[in-house]
Amino acid sequence: MSLSIDSSNVLIEEVAHTSAIYSGFKSATFAIVPISLVFFVMDKLVFKIKIKKIYILV
Repeated sequence: MSLSIDSSNVLIEEVAHTSAIYSGFKSATFAIVPISLVFFVMDKLVFKIKIKKIYILV
């Protein structure tokens, strides 16, 4: 990031940098959380199915 003598340019570049970090964090959060929830639910369902099969076999 380059710094400029004009204070408005510095402010604009700082806001753009902060906005890029925020949008990256937001995108990562909205990508990771649903995937994690899907894997968590699937793990619980598969685990319950395995327990039921064990009881049936015994």
